[in-house]
Amino acid sequence: MRVRTGIVLICLVALSIAGCATTDPPSDPTPTVQSHFFPLTNGLIYTYSRFDRNSGRIDTLRCKLLIGQTRVDPDFLLNMANGDTVYYIGLSKDASGQTAFMRNGDTNLTVLAGNLVTGARWVADIDHGIYATDTAHYDDYYLPERKVHYPDVVVIIYQQVGHPDQHTLRFFAKDHGLIREVNLIGDNNEISSLQLLSIESPH
Repeated sequence: MRVRTGIVLICLVALSIAGCATTDPPSDPTPTVQSHFFPLTNGLIYTYSRFDRNSGRIDTLRCKLLIGQTRVDPDFLLNMANGDTVYYIGLSKDASGQTAFMRNGDTNLTVLAGNLVTGARWVADIDHGIYATDTAHYDDYYLPERKVHYPDVVVIIYQQVGHPDQHTLRFFAKDHGLIREVNLIGDNNEISSLQLLSIESPH
């Protein structure tokens, strides 16, 4: 296993991220916000396994990516089971360059921003005091206990001021978007998580 670069490896090791391997470097060695965010293709179906420690349940979450038909219409991931919005999503630009957001309730996170280089840091949600740090890049990445391979994955850690023991890790794969999300207390006490099982193209 080789991490191209990284600063929060303890968190990653504690999460038992096994099966990472190196191959030839990606054809585009510098990830961008657009290349690693959700591909904005209307109708894509994302299926995740979902864990919640409070309920002790592991279930499946199927989301349809719906793209607004005009500039004022939102893009969002729809929970196909109950019609709820999982995340509103979108791309925009600010002073630092291109950004990507995921919004749920009153939390509006800038999940990716500017140049995606390891160590880059930005304000993810100023209202809630959440900061994001690009913490690692993988040339090759396998989700835990799965054989599916993702080349070119960036890992972002989100931490809230005043809550040093709590943080969220999100893994974004080139041309796929969010493939894993883990909410933690401490290094390895998992509260909840999402892990990608499949992406289906619209018919």
